[in-house]
Amino acid sequence: MVDTVKNHNDNDQAVQRLIAKVTEAGVSPMRTRMLEYRDRALEVLRTFPANDARTALGTWCKWRLNASDRSDTGAARAQHGHRYF
Repeated sequence: MVDTVKNHNDNDQAVQRLIAKVTEAGVSPMRTRMLEYRDRALEVLRTFPANDARTALGTWCKWRLNASDRSDTGAARAQHGHRYF
């Protein structure tokens, strides 16, 4: 991997192979695991009485963990002065 980044970063095919390998080996399984934790957290949250706080936490959790599927990234929000927590 380091060789590709250092010595072959101008080779689009080599870079695409590296991205695919990293995604397959690390990013995809970790995303699956993250979503499992999200689901478990939401299950626990549903054990509390329904109120505005529970609704807000559930909404925030779903929104935050779907951020990677949106173009609205944290860096973009920070540029516009938006802060969350």
